[in-house]
Amino acid sequence: MLVKKALQYSKEILKKADITTPQLDAEVLLSFILKKSKEWLYTNNLYELSATEIFQYKKLIKHRKNHEPIAYITSQKEFFGLNFYVDKNVFIPRPETEILVETALKIISSRQMAKKQEKLVIADIGTGSGCIAISVTKKLAKIENLNFKIYAIDISQKTLEVAKLNAKNQNIPRKITFLKGNLLLSVPEKVDLILSNPPYVLESEKISPEVKFEPKKAVFVTKKSFFREFIAQIDEKMKKNGICLMEIGNQKKEIQNIIDKNYPNIKVEFINDYSKLPRFAKFIQH
Repeated sequence: MLVKKALQYSKEILKKADITTPQLDAEVLLSFILKKSKEWLYTNNLYELSATEIFQYKKLIKHRKNHEPIAYITSQKEFFGLNFYVDKNVFIPRPETEILVETALKIISSRQMAKKQEKLVIADIGTGSGCIAISVTKKLAKIENLNFKIYAIDISQKTLEVAKLNAKNQNIPRKITFLKGNLLLSVPEKVDLILSNPPYVLESEKISPEVKFEPKKAVFVTKKSFFREFIAQIDEKMKKNGICLMEIGNQKKEIQNIIDKNYPNIKVEFINDYSKLPRFAKFIQH
């Protein structure tokens, strides 16, 4: 089978299965099998696939046809310019979450946290693949004489093992302290900057078939009191003038109500995503 025939064949299969990006997914999976770029596929569209390559490709297309996410099929996902290993123990990093990383780095720079004498303490809550903590660490490690510490916390040991592997792959395993625990309870000290992409989808909300493959505990809010408990821990663990950046989905109203009713010492602002929707909350401790 020629490359162009393989792409045409798989595109039609994925299209019939209601995959939203059949052409792109067909290209990504064939590129993965051949270990070639997508551009190579079109400059070499008369390349004849071997029997093994055809078998492997059809196997991956079958997985995608069933709406299994590309990231799980290939065990990798790019985030903030870095390649992360992912499996079904971790939530797949989303492009929108890069906004949280960018905002965190701007805060550190603009507030001159990096110039303080004492150690800058950062906590990534619900670290998952470790993409947030690792991306921030890679950038901060380039700042000369910056004294910082990053905690990466998750409630699942299997999830933490994936994050540790990614830290090792990025050559920064000793820069991050990994802790098993619920939210901020296991963090042993007060924190300057808290970062988190916690579960925020209500179980009643409609989700795509792909999301059903991801860990439920990383996607769905199972307790109505989740955000109240999380913000209470933020209030307790965050240093004065500290900041928390949290991805909140469509929970703006809930977050605002919690702050207005219970925390006069915390100011909350909301940050838009690429679609101009308020996806992130910025908490400032006064």
